[in-house]
Amino acid sequence: MPDGQMHEAVWKIVEGDPMIGVAVIDLNGLLLYINEAAAKAYTDRSPGEIIGRRIQKLLPDPALGDEMVENGRRCLEAGRSMELRRVWRGRHHYVTYSPLPCDDEEDDRFLCVVKLGAMPPAGGADLELHTSFIELGPLKELTPRELEVLALIGQGLRVADIAKLLHRSERTIEKHRESIGRKLDSTDRVALALIARRAGLRVDDASLKRIEVQRTDNSKDSPYST
Repeated sequence: MPDGQMHEAVWKIVEGDPMIGVAVIDLNGLLLYINEAAAKAYTDRSPGEIIGRRIQKLLPDPALGDEMVENGRRCLEAGRSMELRRVWRGRHHYVTYSPLPCDDEEDDRFLCVVKLGAMPPAGGADLELHTSFIELGPLKELTPRELEVLALIGQGLRVADIAKLLHRSERTIEKHRESIGRKLDSTDRVALALIARRAGLRVDDASLKRIEVQRTDNSKDSPYST
């Protein structure tokens, strides 16, 4: 198989994967391409509705769009791919920004590939890019303190250990755990740890700015719906 056909075949597989989001964005924030998975996960709209629009107008907070463009600018200046982690709809994502070649008459653009729901590696990852935003999905009812407690439960810590780390009494931490259980309809510690692990939660996620995707009636059609 010639290289061109091989690349095209690989591209079709990647862009059609329901758990891999793909977008091409220029440095003005113009969305040049997006596949179905990314469109539904980040905007709850179809690609045809949003291609050709500025990413700042499509996301729950324009500043998140600005952050994405800035990350794209950084990868273009560095001439290589760069990564970040993000919690979106209560699930863990890995996002890779890569520079894309373009003609002299075209605006610089970058490729954004999102592994939707990718499980974080043990011990976390030391990535170059960071986000200031979080979309908690089903975890949105949790208070910042409860989010911290859930993150530590996900690390396998017990109430006594969490109390020491957060400088609170064990009784206070137990109350937080009970409240988390009520809000998430799960009182089992193992189940709560799995929820935290699936979200890839970290304690400092509690300080990120919370935003929320506006759901649409057809959101249930997305394989990434929560």
